[in-house]
Amino acid sequence: MPYQSLIVIRALVILVAIIVLGAFAIDSSVTAYHSQHRGEHRDKLQRLLASHPTEAQLQQILGSPWQSSSTDEAVALAKQQWVGGQDSSISADIAQRCPRTLIYLISDMVYFIFLDRDGTMADFTLLYN
Repeated sequence: MPYQSLIVIRALVILVAIIVLGAFAIDSSVTAYHSQHRGEHRDKLQRLLASHPTEAQLQQILGSPWQSSSTDEAVALAKQQWVGGQDSSISADIAQRCPRTLIYLISDMVYFIFLDRDGTMADFTLLYN
């Protein structure tokens, strides 16, 4: 093989390696960003849950919900709107304990906030829109 062909092959190998490493770096940073972003939303909801807010307090903190419905309707909506099995985190136990659900669209997240029979926040599920 001529010397110039080896130089071209080496240059192509180096170029491909740079492209692959660049793609890996971009993918890793995007994954880390989304993980941190989702964690911030989850932490916010966990702090909120610890204070056991009422529906009125939730509306003061988060604003008006996108939808307020029975938990069974909310589960059906999750299955219909957010495909990919994310709704599997909404257990049957929640529907029994929490008859009502408030659905909030916050940024690129969907908050399902479950209210107990007294109208206070009892649990939540965070879906990625």
